[in-house]
Amino acid sequence: MKKSLFIVGLLVVSCSTLKKRDCSSLDWFEQGRIDGSQGHRKSFFMQHAAKCHKKPDRTKYLAGREQGLKQFCTETGLYHRGYEGGLYLGECAKLSTSLRAAYELGRDTYRESEEIKEFQNKIVELEDKLKFELEPDEIDERKVVQDDIKLLQYRIKENFERIKALRIKAYQRNYIVKEN
Repeated sequence: MKKSLFIVGLLVVSCSTLKKRDCSSLDWFEQGRIDGSQGHRKSFFMQHAAKCHKKPDRTKYLAGREQGLKQFCTETGLYHRGYEGGLYLGECAKLSTSLRAAYELGRDTYRESEEIKEFQNKIVELEDKLKFELEPDEIDERKVVQDDIKLLQYRIKENFERIKALRIKAYQRNYIVKEN
């Protein structure tokens, strides 16, 4: 039990971006605002506090976090959380239908991208199989592998098209700004 608590403590401390020397002059309101704008949970305060010698100002931190959450708890903020593959864990006081839709659109785009990566890895595995010299009776197996590669390439193309459609929808809803 003590060992698992120690490991949990290490994980909590290692997640914070603060260093011990930063704590003496830290603006806890500003740190809270930054963490809130990134959608960090209230418990992130403990990760910072564990690295500080002085007692941190929880009240200022939470007030700043509330300010930051105003930036995060938007359609754009939640779209980006989903797009980056992050989970939504109830950081926003109210999750409206439009916020949920923004998160899901980002999450769908992320999933399509991850599937492309899986297909690309599978193609590499299959291409490795084609590098070996085959006996005449194994030629049919080679054809099956080549067909599998073509099928995966087609699936990748389909995923890219779905991502393109999802990104267009995100642009139209102003979740993201058009890139140059």
